[in-house]
Amino acid sequence: MAKYKKRKDGRYAANVIVGHDEDGRRIYAPTIYAHSIPELERLKAEIITQVNKGTYANDKGLTVGKWAKDWIVAYKNNVATSTYMNYENIIRNHLNAINDIRLMDLRKIDVQMLINSKSHSSETQRMIKITMNQMLEDAIDDGLVYKNVCRSIKVSKQNESQKRALTDKEKEAIKKCEFTDKEQAFIDILLYTGMRRSEVLALSRKDIDYSNRCISVNKSLSWAGGSHIKDPKTIKSNRQVNMPINLSHSLERYINTIDTLYLFTGQNRTIMSSATFKRFWNDIFNKINCAMGGTPKIIYQNKVTQHGIQVTDLTPHIFRHNYATMLYHGGVDVKEAQRLLGHSSIKVTLEIYTHLMENKTDLTDKLDNIMCI
Repeated sequence: MAKYKKRKDGRYAANVIVGHDEDGRRIYAPTIYAHSIPELERLKAEIITQVNKGTYANDKGLTVGKWAKDWIVAYKNNVATSTYMNYENIIRNHLNAINDIRLMDLRKIDVQMLINSKSHSSETQRMIKITMNQMLEDAIDDGLVYKNVCRSIKVSKQNESQKRALTDKEKEAIKKCEFTDKEQAFIDILLYTGMRRSEVLALSRKDIDYSNRCISVNKSLSWAGGSHIKDPKTIKSNRQVNMPINLSHSLERYINTIDTLYLFTGQNRTIMSSATFKRFWNDIFNKINCAMGGTPKIIYQNKVTQHGIQVTDLTPHIFRHNYATMLYHGGVDVKEAQRLLGHSSIKVTLEIYTHLMENKTDLTDKLDNIMCI
């Protein structure tokens, strides 16, 4: 048995080697203390057993909430703005029930119960699982936990309506609306190019080529860490998209009314902030919503003060899915659709096309039954 010296507080102390760093230096577990030597030896043996089994980890006293805040800053600082905001929303608004649990004490049932409580939204459930799964995988790499309790978590099946094209009522409402030139240009770009919101907001004058009727997509707007222009989401996102004649006219009319470098700016004549865009989109949404029979949603100081009667859940991304739908029904092959949409993997495009093909098959079957004599 090793020799231990009693401390002034009456306890014994010991250090246990749990590994070595890249330079061969020893890595120690936090110092362990006990009031007797047998108890100290027992604690040492437990740690050594965990090390030998590969189950040793030291969460350094971190709770789920504290780790979440450290994690998003350390590991998600360079993701797309929309992705960052999704993670931030989950951490800020949906992890409260487990925030105070130590990482090492977190159980699968804790996360499953949290996800079950969000049964009203399959998308929120999905994002909680994605966020927690990535947080715990990185915690394993950092030696804070030895296993990921989220790997087999169950979530509700995603509602397919969350990925949809424009409805006929929305299309008719858009035609009726009296948009400003700026709003009309923004809507038309979404409608006729399928560009991501972040890509549209980063467009500058030189990106518009009237002679060749195309738009160059080569950057995006990020709100992570303040508004700034950055590279597009992926390498495949760098692309040229075709500009139909009606979009060309709409853009030319709008651009002739501005003298800024970027097409869509805030009051300070620079790129839009998140708050400025929220107000800008709210004005567009209200016009479409009211044209469909709803009432306005009021935003004051970046907060919704009056929700109004909403008859649509329209978002900029729905226009992107609508564009993909138009490509499919227009007979554009999947490889060309991938290029136009800027998908990093053709798998994403194939999933959209496959879904549309399945719906088309269902319609054909229905027509066969209806017309059967």
